[in-house]
Amino acid sequence: MRGVLGDYFRAIGIPLIAGRAFTARDDSTAPRVIVINRSLATRYFGSAAAAVGQRLRINGYPLNAQTAWEIIGVAGDVKTGRLDAAAPLTIYWPDLQAAENRVSLVLRTGGAPVVVAAQIRAQVRALIEEHQNETGSDLAQELLTQWDLEIGKFWQVVPREMLARLPYPLSDEAEKIPAE
Repeated sequence: MRGVLGDYFRAIGIPLIAGRAFTARDDSTAPRVIVINRSLATRYFGSAAAAVGQRLRINGYPLNAQTAWEIIGVAGDVKTGRLDAAAPLTIYWPDLQAAENRVSLVLRTGGAPVVVAAQIRAQVRALIEEHQNETGSDLAQELLTQWDLEIGKFWQVVPREMLARLPYPLSDEAEKIPAE
């Protein structure tokens, strides 16, 4: 299960197979919606098209089993572990509907990834320093004290040259996804 925001599927390169992606209208005041991956759609509904419009009750943080979540879209499978293993069954929800206490940043750049990564690291560190100065947060202080170790746990840069060698869905195929 993964909470996502913005144009996540396009940025990661995950094609939308059926239905639609999330929009800004899928916020805390809107009906609860999810996007599932192709493997989950095929296993439980027979096909991607048949899954769209179905409703699920999901028992797992932060999704509440008391609420039925409507499947509005089916995304391509993404292998998150070994490339020779089957893609895991995945549910995506709009973070605006069920926010988690964590943040991930995903972006695609035409520039040199290493340069962009260094700029983002500097901005993240500046934000943490500002937060620590304003709040006295022990966690922020610990992150700053062990910055080189901590930032390495949460950072991955994938250069375009490497993307070209990876299997689907990490390809330019995502560029064919129509904008909402």
